[in-house]
Amino acid sequence: MTDQTCELDFRPMTHFKGRHCEWMPSRWGNGWDHTINALRNELIRNKITDAVIETYHSRSDYTVSGRPKSGSQPNNPSVQIWFKIGDDPVCIPCSRFKDWSENLKAIQMSIRSKRLEREYGCSTIEEQYRGHAQLPAGGSGITHAGEGVFASARLILNVSKNTSLKVEDVLDDEGVFDEIFKSASKHTHPDKGGSQELMAAVNNARSSIRSAKGW
Repeated sequence: MTDQTCELDFRPMTHFKGRHCEWMPSRWGNGWDHTINALRNELIRNKITDAVIETYHSRSDYTVSGRPKSGSQPNNPSVQIWFKIGDDPVCIPCSRFKDWSENLKAIQMSIRSKRLEREYGCSTIEEQYRGHAQLPAGGSGITHAGEGVFASARLILNVSKNTSLKVEDVLDDEGVFDEIFKSASKHTHPDKGGSQELMAAVNNARSSIRSAKGW
């Protein structure tokens, strides 16, 4: 193990990317502390330096440090984790168990199994997480398959010529996103120096973001 660290941030669920199903009884029963430490260690082994965990806890269930309070229970046990593979944001959801920490444990075990598979040379990390990457709609050489939602937002922000906002600002607020998209749309018009290809790329990026964010 190296001296690398991994920052884990928690936040309320915004839009669950997985499929809700009939929940199974707990399988591991390792407890919260063990699960979160195992997850952090596995992410470090995968060279992931930060991740966001979304749960169905209410905001009042979170401590000042940003973690769910001890003993607090969400109104739904489904969990998902976000991190990046290269420039692509990856989301892994789980809604298999009745306890939310068990679903988090299942995600940790899934990440572990992928790492072990790579160690035997069966696949690359990009191939393994391709199905979990949040990809934009196709149809343009500008926004191509393999880029993620961050790349789509970056494209819209760049075309809008807005230099005061960051990509995160565009993705965190639907109202901000709509304003930036309107501005970008004006610049895609051929009379404004744009092109039909650029217009299609921006529209595809918008569709991708709205679908991924549930807007």
